[in-house]
Amino acid sequence: MSYEKCKYISLDKKNNKIMVNIASNNIRPLYWCKCELCANSDFENYTFDDKMLILFVDMQQGNIQISTINKNTLDFAYAMWKVREYHRENNIDSYEDLYEECGRLFEKNKELTRIEVYRQVYGKSFEVFMKALNEKFEGDYIVKRTSTYYTDFVGKIGKYDRGYTGFWYGYNPMKFSYKQAYIFVKDMGDKYNLQIEKYVDSEVA
Repeated sequence: MSYEKCKYISLDKKNNKIMVNIASNNIRPLYWCKCELCANSDFENYTFDDKMLILFVDMQQGNIQISTINKNTLDFAYAMWKVREYHRENNIDSYEDLYEECGRLFEKNKELTRIEVYRQVYGKSFEVFMKALNEKFEGDYIVKRTSTYYTDFVGKIGKYDRGYTGFWYGYNPMKFSYKQAYIFVKDMGDKYNLQIEKYVDSEVA
């Protein structure tokens, strides 16, 4: 499956622009291109919210996938995980209930525009996405793994990307932002029994 790897997203609501840095996953070496989303004439009457919906749907359908977690992608990766959780809790299938429903609506009414279909099909999910995107959390957090006999903490991550190269467990926990910790726990899955906890400086405590 061909998709765009993404390592940078910038929002400029004032000027109605969304900038992304993307590269096709099936071309080697990767050719990174910084470009404006929805820049051609097909989107000239789109509002900023319309363009945000287009970005969200591209991410939801897998056309754009965040490949690196950094200050420019962190909020988006977090928001997409919150959407996945919303879908799971409400038994929404991303393909059958959302992607295929777009096709069914187009077939029923050929007069509908793409953005009108997206609003109908992805409206609730988009609300979850936008709410999560703008969530703010104060302070530092740590990630711990507990079992019957021990408690370990995520102590180091070599490069904070989706591969989590070089992370290990120990007694000197790494400090995350809440969104970093949340993404890490979700990406690693349930089998590690990971938990997020607010970091408290022992000298202060």
